[in-house]
Amino acid sequence: MAGIGPEILLSKINQHITSGDIVLFCWEYGLYRFKRTSTNFTYLNLIFGPYSDFRLNYSLIDRTRLSLTYPTSHLRDSIVVAYNSFVNTDIYKCPWFFDEYGNVRSNQEQIIQKQELINSPLSPLMKELTITDVVAESLTNFVHSSGDKNIQILSTWPNTFKHPKYFNNGNVEKNFSTINRFWQDLNVPMISTPKDSMFSAEFFHDTGYHLNTEGVRIRTEKLIENLKLYLNEYF
Repeated sequence: MAGIGPEILLSKINQHITSGDIVLFCWEYGLYRFKRTSTNFTYLNLIFGPYSDFRLNYSLIDRTRLSLTYPTSHLRDSIVVAYNSFVNTDIYKCPWFFDEYGNVRSNQEQIIQKQELINSPLSPLMKELTITDVVAESLTNFVHSSGDKNIQILSTWPNTFKHPKYFNNGNVEKNFSTINRFWQDLNVPMISTPKDSMFSAEFFHDTGYHLNTEGVRIRTEKLIENLKLYLNEYF
């Protein structure tokens, strides 16, 4: 649920972890750029709804900006739905159905084609990355407080379509280094490499991040093997 930002997500995680646990982070690349004034629709619904207490602790300028924010893309879609009789309004309903492993399964029928993935490389990975202050502060505080509770934090790379533009690309390599260095500075081990988490188009269903059932199986097996190497070496 990268769209809700790190603060809400970490607050929920804190309610369920205890001494001796190991937490493995798998942040999507876009999450490192999160800002409290994000126009993400899911985030806005939460920050003005059940998680309003977070917003009340924001600075006055952030609260003011959020109050004046509306997601223009959703406004455009709403107008299209209202005035175009050929649009299926069910497309814009977003129910969430999870399987027994916690995977979202309500979007499994939205099949994405390889050419669409080729045409849409991840902008957070292609543009030079600067990790925002709010992300750095949130993750730093979480890592330090977890250490005080005897909870170990690990990190790894997100599921990503193996786009040809990600290879031999100076910006992409620099972004990988920025992320790697961030976790190193927090003494958080980075499990595997970015390319270990990249897969071909047939293993995705609706975006360049979301694996289909077979992709989930392969990714899980690879991640288990990478974790075994780390755990065997350090424990």
